[in-house]
Amino acid sequence: MNDNKSIKQIIEEMIGQGIIGAIGDSLNIQDRDFKILYQNEKAKSIIGDHTGEYCYQAFEKKDTICEGCPLELTFKDGKVRTVERRNPSMEDLVVELTTSVIKDSTGKIIAGIEIARDVTERKRLEKMIAIAKNEWEDTFDDISEAITIHDMDFNIVRANRAAEELLGVEFPRIFNQKCYESYHGLDSPPENCPSCRSLKKGIHTSSELFEPNLNKYIEIKAFPRFDKNRNIIGVVHVARDISKRKAMEEDREKLIIELQDALAKVKTLKGLLPICAACSKVRDERGDWTHVDVYIRDHSEAEITHSYCPECEEVHFPKNRKKL
Repeated sequence: MNDNKSIKQIIEEMIGQGIIGAIGDSLNIQDRDFKILYQNEKAKSIIGDHTGEYCYQAFEKKDTICEGCPLELTFKDGKVRTVERRNPSMEDLVVELTTSVIKDSTGKIIAGIEIARDVTERKRLEKMIAIAKNEWEDTFDDISEAITIHDMDFNIVRANRAAEELLGVEFPRIFNQKCYESYHGLDSPPENCPSCRSLKKGIHTSSELFEPNLNKYIEIKAFPRFDKNRNIIGVVHVARDISKRKAMEEDREKLIIELQDALAKVKTLKGLLPICAACSKVRDERGDWTHVDVYIRDHSEAEITHSYCPECEEVHFPKNRKKL
C-alpha cells in the first residue's frame, strides 16, 4: 500500500512539474504487476482509457505477459529499452516502445514507464525507400554498360554487375580503389582522361581507346555528379566494350583497301576512240597513232592473239579453204 501511495505521489509530482506533459507521445505507467496506473491523453486517444487494467490484457488481448515484453526485461535490470511492436487489434499500427523504471527513495524499482511512439508512417516510408532502393539496384545491375561511380579523388564508390564483369573482379575488391588502377593499371590518371575533364569542366566527355590492361577496345563516357547546390562531387563513369565493333571496322577498312587496290589494277576502255578509217590505227591520249591491238593491250587487261576470220582466210589462203 505504501508503494502504491509512493507511486501515485511520484506520478503527481511528474505531472505537476510538467515532465509528462512535455512528452508528446503515448505514455503509460505500470506497477510491477503490469497494471496500468496512469495514461496520458495521447495514449487514451489512440487505444482508449485502460487505467486499472493489466497491459497485456488491455493492449495485446492476452492472459499472460507478452513474450519478450520490454518492460519485464527493464524491471529485471533497470535498463532502458526500445523495441518496435505491432498491436494485434490494430494491425496497421506500428509503435516504437521505450521502457524505463521509476524508483523509490531507497532505489527500489516500484513502477515502469512505457512510451509508445506511432512509427507507422515512418515504417511505410522506410518500406517504400527499401523497395525503391532494390528496384534501383536491380535496374543498375541490368544495364549492359559497365557503370562505376567515382568521388572527387577518383575512388570507386559504386559499381554495377557489368563493371564487375568488365574488370573481372567483384565490387568489394574495387571499392575505394582508384579508377585508373582498376581500368588502366596505372598509378595516376591517363592522358586525356574523360573523368578528369568532366571533373574540371563539369561537362559530359567521351573517348575511345584500346586498353592494354583489359586487352579490349572501350568507349568511355564520363558525366559529372552534382550536389543540390550544383557543386561537383564526382563522376558517373560509363564504359562499353567496343572490341567487336572495332574488329568489324578494321575488317571493313581492310576490304575497302583491297577493293581499291583491285580497282586500281583494272583498266577499262571507255569514251570515244579515234580510229583511222583507212588503216584502223587508234590515236592515243598523247596524239600518237598505234595499231588497235597495241592500244587495247596498253589500255586494258586483255591479251591480244592473232588469227584469220573465214572471209580473210578465203582471200589470203584460198587453197586452204578449198581443201576444207
